[in-house]
Amino acid sequence: MSSPSEQSDLPSRHPSSSPSPSSSPPPPIHPHTPPPSRREMEPPPPPPPPPPPQQPSFVDRIPSIRLSVPPRGPFSPSTSERCFTYCSQSHFGRAHGHEPKCYTFCLRRIFNHEVNRILTNVNYGPIMEPPTVPVNIPLSQEANTTLGQYISDSAPTDAPDGPAHHTPTLGSEQQHWQERYYVWLSRSRRATSEHMSHMKRDLFQQSTYERCKAMWAQAVREGRQHEFHHTPEAQFFGSQWSANMHEDILCPPYRSMLFPLTTPAPELGRIISKYLAPTSVVLSTLRESFTSGGQAKFAHRMKESVQDGAPWALAWNVGRKIWGLLSGDGDG
Repeated sequence: MSSPSEQSDLPSRHPSSSPSPSSSPPPPIHPHTPPPSRREMEPPPPPPPPPPPQQPSFVDRIPSIRLSVPPRGPFSPSTSERCFTYCSQSHFGRAHGHEPKCYTFCLRRIFNHEVNRILTNVNYGPIMEPPTVPVNIPLSQEANTTLGQYISDSAPTDAPDGPAHHTPTLGSEQQHWQERYYVWLSRSRRATSEHMSHMKRDLFQQSTYERCKAMWAQAVREGRQHEFHHTPEAQFFGSQWSANMHEDILCPPYRSMLFPLTTPAPELGRIISKYLAPTSVVLSTLRESFTSGGQAKFAHRMKESVQDGAPWALAWNVGRKIWGLLSGDGDG
């Protein structure tokens, strides 16, 4: 038996006794968790392999010609515009920061879907076309430039001086785009750069750009160019438009020219018929000579002449004369 001192040193095992502060709390009691099964412990099966590529059939191996119809309308791959630009610069102009001399020629085709809108989605079939209405998009201000103004490179005489007065006004009367070819000419580097930017816009966006530029020009004339930066028109093209809000966008429109390319078919046909009239007369005469037997008689006479030696005698006489002239003997 242990002594009473040793019994006092041992911890009490009575359930009503309180644990000592230094002792750790008993572990929590959890419900019994069953061990994982063997199926849960196994890794997931690998994904199935991809199916083998199918071999082309015998019909697909036969050489053939496939015809595809390109889409029409705004998704058509047809070329809408082609531009050719020529620029030159001198040493004097480069040293003094002058603008280069640029000449641009653009040929643009306006399609039907750009200037007309279909009123209904009903399919009328291949015979009848659905009804359309023109959208009446105004032309650019270059359409008001005359040939004399473009050649002389001068502004109209009734317009005041200054670049801001050469820009269009909001109330000016303008024509509208039509389904045809248009020619755009320019001798301005700034106008050419602006026109290249228009090649990524449709007619609606281009018209909106021209309208915003006209409002900017009006704000410049009235001294409100700093207020124009906070208008919805100034933010229409985002940061690109805000970055271009300076005098460079006020390019005089008389340095560019826009006009429709019309081809009068009846007049052109009359001119071609006039110049080809002698050809038809010659061909009709040649046909009559064959039908009447004149060509056969001419060939028979040539055959008789060759048999008689006339061509050889003529060639001998001509050669003898030429030799006499070269050798100095006039008589040959």
